[in-house]
Amino acid sequence: MKLSRYNSYISLGEKAGLIFNAFTDSFVAVKSSSDGFAKVRNGDITSISSELQKQLEEAGAVVADDFDEVDALRKRIDEIDNNDSFLLLHINPTLDCNFRCWYCYENHIKGSCMTPETYGNVVKLVKNRIAKQPNLKYLQLSFFGGEPLLRFDEVVKPLISEIAALCKDAGIDISVHFTSNSHLLTDEMILFLKPHQAGFQITLDGGRENHNKTRFGKGGTPSFDDILTNVRKLAEAELPIGLRINYTAENIESTNEIIEIISAWPDEVKKFVSVDYQRVWQDGDNKNNDPTYAKTRQFRKRLNEAGFRTGNNRILNGVCDSCYGDKRNQLLVNYNGDVFCCTARDFKPEHRMGRLADDGNVVWEGDRFEKRMASKFSKPVCHECRIAPLCGGGCRTQATEHPEPYKCIYGYTADEMDEFIIECGVLKNIDGSEG
Repeated sequence: MKLSRYNSYISLGEKAGLIFNAFTDSFVAVKSSSDGFAKVRNGDITSISSELQKQLEEAGAVVADDFDEVDALRKRIDEIDNNDSFLLLHINPTLDCNFRCWYCYENHIKGSCMTPETYGNVVKLVKNRIAKQPNLKYLQLSFFGGEPLLRFDEVVKPLISEIAALCKDAGIDISVHFTSNSHLLTDEMILFLKPHQAGFQITLDGGRENHNKTRFGKGGTPSFDDILTNVRKLAEAELPIGLRINYTAENIESTNEIIEIISAWPDEVKKFVSVDYQRVWQDGDNKNNDPTYAKTRQFRKRLNEAGFRTGNNRILNGVCDSCYGDKRNQLLVNYNGDVFCCTARDFKPEHRMGRLADDGNVVWEGDRFEKRMASKFSKPVCHECRIAPLCGGGCRTQATEHPEPYKCIYGYTADEMDEFIIECGVLKNIDGSEG
């Protein structure tokens, strides 16, 4: 038997020592009165108690000498990301937008709209997948952009109706999702979307004053109150919303105003809203000792106490809950028929993976797509990393763009790895019991 390469050893002071295994997501807590923790941390598993030995084996912290942990993790990643029981289909009806947020990474194209030809090819794509993907049980149809509601009547509404009908005939479950600023949302749109149980991700840029400086309509028309009104309308229609608060060092304090407003909403409205703090990418990194990031912890706690679910973008889930862009059976069709695999980049021709052909099949650009699929967990530095089963070496976009074999994409320190483990919540129920 040998110690797993995916073990972390975290001292809890006088309380206990923690031996956490990232592959099994399990831990063993050892009392401080025992010397078992120190022995295991130093690589000695021959002189520890039989009880601790058994617990370590059950937690996956000790494995057979011939067990190839790197291969096991690679197989886990492949099994999850190559799952063919679903299709994640993103659509950009347009790259136009009714706002011009300063931090947006996309190049907006005024007046752009999916052509009837591309629309027809998208429908053919779904028909092809239903016919050729026999294990297909679920399709998620997501609208992105640009602002997708700009082309609701021309593209979004008929596409939902047509694809939903195809899925119903084939016995395939379907869900609909929008990444939208929601400013153009109408009661008629909500009425149409309710039977489809459409979900939304909607963003705010700080409190009212800060938000309206960033996100305004023609002539400087403010949007904060209209957007929050539409979030509430969706929730009252029992449609799920992920309310994303884009924060910076400048606007972080102003987000108190958002919390105060939505905390007054009825509980039956709150249960359809989850709240997530996401830092604007130009503003800095979420380091644990960063005072701006630290404030989001306080705000998340207040939101939890008010009855909202909150996200935590520090928690690593790059393997078991990997990004949609890591999946083989996902793609984004741009309004012009270009095909991409990631929504977190601008939609320039040099970033595309292929083109949607007239028969509904994707014509990939050389081996670009397969190289992307092979990029994840490909670095030797990741094979030696103790939190690789949590991180996965970064998403496939990051792994492709940062191919250096011996350099961590994120530059994690040992202390940061321990912080991630603690923040994932593995310590909250530890009582210091002996292994």
